[in-house]
Amino acid sequence: MPSLSELQQTARTELNATLTQGLDDLSQYQVVTFTRYIRKVLPLDGFVFWVKAAVIQPDADDDTVPVKGYLHLTTESIQDDEQLYDRNVVTFTAQSDIDPFNDIGPDVLYIGEFFGIQFSFSRRIGLNEPANLYHYTGEAIFPHMRSQIINSADDIDLADVVVSSSLPVWLTLNQQMPMFPAMLAMQNLSPPFATVKCSNTAPIAGAFYLDEQHNQYQLVSEDVTLSVTGLRNAAIEDFLLAVQQYTLSDTAEMGVMNIAVVQDERVTQNELNAIAMRKTIKFKVNYYQQRMRNVTRRLILSAIPSIYPEK
Repeated sequence: MPSLSELQQTARTELNATLTQGLDDLSQYQVVTFTRYIRKVLPLDGFVFWVKAAVIQPDADDDTVPVKGYLHLTTESIQDDEQLYDRNVVTFTAQSDIDPFNDIGPDVLYIGEFFGIQFSFSRRIGLNEPANLYHYTGEAIFPHMRSQIINSADDIDLADVVVSSSLPVWLTLNQQMPMFPAMLAMQNLSPPFATVKCSNTAPIAGAFYLDEQHNQYQLVSEDVTLSVTGLRNAAIEDFLLAVQQYTLSDTAEMGVMNIAVVQDERVTQNELNAIAMRKTIKFKVNYYQQRMRNVTRRLILSAIPSIYPEK
């Protein structure tokens, strides 16, 4: 008489065989190829790009992963003030766990392509171990995000930067903790760290200034919110003092127009019944936009890795 574990194994095998055969019939033995991309950050403005691994590591052998399964695509047309585009939600049912997706770190991303649509997965849902089928879901890359996907060295412009705000200066004030642009911090980063949000840029001078080389200089003001995680009161006050000392130096690229103070925030997690050490500081700063772009360009060109097209 078979044991309970043997009966469970038999049922699991029969269930998987039935579902797998149905999946093959639906997909007609479809195979989707995923390509590996590596996360690269412009050093001082913090913008994230995903560069095809073959561009950075031309000798690597594991740049693509073929996966057998069935792909579902749901399309919705989105109309907003900036653009009209299609939002594609992709669900992929695979016959085996996609090991590279589980083993990779935050600096590696696998992007698949289906009917000319590039997509990646943000979560795995509906895991059923006896069935031995795996369901992954994510959204196709939006049209306005395609500039962040680099497929060749020609797609990378090393002569200019992205931001026009005071963000590059704040990212250099990292003596006490790592600094990141808002919404672009490293994934699952442990404290201490801080994020910088620049907003409400407004002109101070009535018009911009042109020098003899027709370089444009516009004096502007800006609201900057620093969200600091993991520092206690003494450390955050030291950081605030360091910012003030920087802005008073002869080499400062910006000035502070308000009296900034530290404010405690309440960030909770129900499972712990505790709050995180989160504090915010709000600054009103002024700077020359053109001067900021020149400084950032010089530093980025000296820090970004060189990428050469294949011959």
